[in-house]
Amino acid sequence: MNDIIELFRLPKKAQVNQRVFTKDIVAAADAKGKEKTLLEKSISTVYLVGVLNENTTGLWAFDDGNYMYREIQVYLIALKDASKVKSLNEELQRIFPNPAVMIYTTSAARQSAASEMSAPLMRNRSFTRTRCGEV
Repeated sequence: MNDIIELFRLPKKAQVNQRVFTKDIVAAADAKGKEKTLLEKSISTVYLVGVLNENTTGLWAFDDGNYMYREIQVYLIALKDASKVKSLNEELQRIFPNPAVMIYTTSAARQSAASEMSAPLMRNRSFTRTRCGEV
C-alpha cells in the first residue's frame, strides 16, 4: 500500500488506509444476483488508501448543476479472479458515489512482488480508466 501512497504522493492527511469489507460493499449496493456474485467471487480485499478533498489537499468540491463531487477516493483492490475486471470496475464505479481511482492487483502480482522484494511493486499493478462524470 505504501507504493500507492508514494506513486500518488498522497499527503499524510489524505491517507486513510482503511479496509472496506466486501460484505459491506454488497450491502451498500443492495447487490443481488449477478452483481452480488461478481463482487463476492472477484474481490479478495479492498482498502480505501486515500481521500482527496478540500480538507486533505485543498481540492475544491465541484458542482456545475449536473455533477457534484466532494472528493476523489483512491482504492487498492486485490482480486481473487481478474477475468471480469471490466465488469467489476463498472459495478464499483456505480457503487461508490464520488470519482474513484481503482487500482487492481491479482494474487499472481502479489506473489511475484513478494518474491522479488527489490523490484518496484508498481510494475505488477494494473490500472483502469476511471470515470469522473461525463466529460
